[in-house]
Amino acid sequence: MNFLKAALSAVILLIVSQPQSFSQTKHPIHKSIISTRMEILYFKHNDSSALEDQQDTMKIPMVSDKYRKLKKALSFENIGDSDGLDSAKANFAGCACGITSMDYEITYESKDIISLKVFTESMGAYPSSSTQWLTYNIHTGAHYSIKNEVNAAGLKWLFKNYKVLLRKRLMEDRESNKTNTDETQEEYTRVYNEEKASIDTLSLNEILSSYVFMGARGITFTTEGILPHVIQALEPNRDWFIPYERLRKYRKPQALVLK
Repeated sequence: MNFLKAALSAVILLIVSQPQSFSQTKHPIHKSIISTRMEILYFKHNDSSALEDQQDTMKIPMVSDKYRKLKKALSFENIGDSDGLDSAKANFAGCACGITSMDYEITYESKDIISLKVFTESMGAYPSSSTQWLTYNIHTGAHYSIKNEVNAAGLKWLFKNYKVLLRKRLMEDRESNKTNTDETQEEYTRVYNEEKASIDTLSLNEILSSYVFMGARGITFTTEGILPHVIQALEPNRDWFIPYERLRKYRKPQALVLK
């Protein structure tokens, strides 16, 4: 009897120790239709140049040839330098200026829609940076409007509440700057008035044209700031993240993302 118990225990232990592949089926990993092209920028100083040798990197999004219309929309000529990649590299080689780096982040990708941010840094009279917020129909290569997802009532709600949010942030910044002695209060007042005017005159299209879907979480909208480089730190945060559940009651029947 003891022998049988020992044998049975050994069999059970063997079964338990086997890989449980049937209960741990892995979901296939989604492969993006965009890959990264790495380009190195070189600048070598000459005897008359005060600059040192420089090397920078561009990570350029490259769309699969299967999606030719999207590939054209996201070509370097459209998201980087209209004169092309060779021109951008030659420009950097000559003066360490122009585009000095590029990178991107895919924030949403389905079989129909893709959202990404493209980050670019440049050097001119002073260094600058920019972010492009891009959302496309993968098959047509056309900008995918949020109007395809949200009805007229929802667009009205977005327009109203985005401006309310920016005014609130602007007022909070103005209050905090009252104790800051780095700039004169006259300067803060001037900036406040300029920002307030820019918010008051924002159009619906400006708010809706620059947005990205953020995976399964929601949507982030933004608008372009107005302040020059030297005082960009005074620009209020213009990004607004909205969870999908806050927009579902405004969902259009044909929506592809908002479920």
